[in-house]
Amino acid sequence: MPLITLIINQLTQPELSGLVKVGTPEDYTTRFLPEILAGFSRIYPNVQVEVSVLSSHNLIHLIKNEKLDLALTSTSEPTFQDSLLLRHEPSVWVVSPNHDIEEVRPIPLALFPTHDCLFRIWAVRELEKAGIDYRIAYTSESILGHIAAVSAGLAIAVMSESIVPKNLKIIAENTIFPKLPHSDIYLRKNQSANNPAIDLLADRIVKAFQNIRPD
Repeated sequence: MPLITLIINQLTQPELSGLVKVGTPEDYTTRFLPEILAGFSRIYPNVQVEVSVLSSHNLIHLIKNEKLDLALTSTSEPTFQDSLLLRHEPSVWVVSPNHDIEEVRPIPLALFPTHDCLFRIWAVRELEKAGIDYRIAYTSESILGHIAAVSAGLAIAVMSESIVPKNLKIIAENTIFPKLPHSDIYLRKNQSANNPAIDLLADRIVKAFQNIRPD
């Protein structure tokens, strides 16, 4: 952010304080959220931001029960009336460009262990629908674990297109690997919370997602 913009924001915005509780899946903590929160903290240094990194399923439960102020969730349907659609997120098959693993059968997969994970559901469903043999070669609750497994040539994973690291390769759609559904990224707000800092942070998140470009 240019210095003049930072100065104007500090002069024109009232002094804000308090606590904003934000929930997010791990996907967006590795690339987008740190920059968003750092910029917000520079402008509003007296606002404390508390981040919970959990599955979308758990985040939806927490914000419905007013345990969070804002939540980023990835889902195939809104399931919550106060949801703002941020992005239709393509889901892609990801492989290491340095290992010849695309032809291995059964296909070795890196999956999340929870059976309510959309990526797990979609990978298994689409491969079975296409009659393609697979095996679960690696399970991890962390996207960083999946990235490590794929980088080492141990498995192929499903990821959101916007978070695929530059050192990994997205498998083209015109291959044996079936096309995957899109997920929808929603920003959900606790309507009972009335701290103006919540709306200001929500606005920064919305603007950041409008500018997302894959690596």
